[in-house]
Amino acid sequence: MRRESGDVADETSQTKRARQKQRRAIKREAERRADARARRRRLSVLALAGVVVAGAVGAAVANAARQRAEVAAREQAVAARLDDLGCTDVEQMPVGSTAHFSGAELVANPPEVAYPDRPAAGGRMASGVAEPGVYDELVDERLLVHNLEHGFVTVYHAESAPKDDVEALRALADEQVDRFPKLVVAPWAGELPSDARFAILSWGKRQLCRDYDRDVVLSYVEQNHGGRSGAPESGMGATGGSDNPVRPDGEGPFVLPPLAGGDGTPANDGGEDPEGR
Repeated sequence: MRRESGDVADETSQTKRARQKQRRAIKREAERRADARARRRRLSVLALAGVVVAGAVGAAVANAARQRAEVAAREQAVAARLDDLGCTDVEQMPVGSTAHFSGAELVANPPEVAYPDRPAAGGRMASGVAEPGVYDELVDERLLVHNLEHGFVTVYHAESAPKDDVEALRALADEQVDRFPKLVVAPWAGELPSDARFAILSWGKRQLCRDYDRDVVLSYVEQNHGGRSGAPESGMGATGGSDNPVRPDGEGPFVLPPLAGGDGTPANDGGEDPEGR
């Protein structure tokens, strides 16, 4: 039977539509597969990121837990050795007034007059602060009392302290500067109380030691540095301002009046900026 031309045209048209439909189906399937692959890649990236974040968080938590364990172990070890090292317990010290001395008052109130119990852990103070660090020269006690009010820890070493111990203390301070930026190590003129050769101070607290011990110093600093000191201005910055001449690499000794000018103005008052930093 011979097909009519109309029937052939209809069949051709249907075949063309079928091919078009097939191509559209193939294209949709390809797009679906591409979307699925992209979705799997995104999920893989997110999963990997989650693993990285979880690992970082886990490492941070583990590191914090390790540090807490180290601090606790150090505290226990220190407590067991205090008598052998000739160390007192951490003593609570009187603070009294926190007013600043004027220049004329500095002349009338050298440290031996200003503080009944020295080294002082609080009380009236010079208007400046000493920048953190390790000092070769004497630093006026009235300045360093102001440092304590800012949350510092100060470690004094007496003239009688063995040179090797002093060098070990200085090395510890240099090593810990990033962890504890509010730290001053300075010489003490003369003798410390109770035959001590080292004194560690923070606001309202003091510990005296005959012998140097790294863990004793580190334990004290860990417990009393910055915000843990209880100091009224512990939130203040660690430096005394860019114009502060009282810094470890400056020229000392940094002793305030009574070595002052004739008008009673301090020759070196620590250069604290107007906002008291």
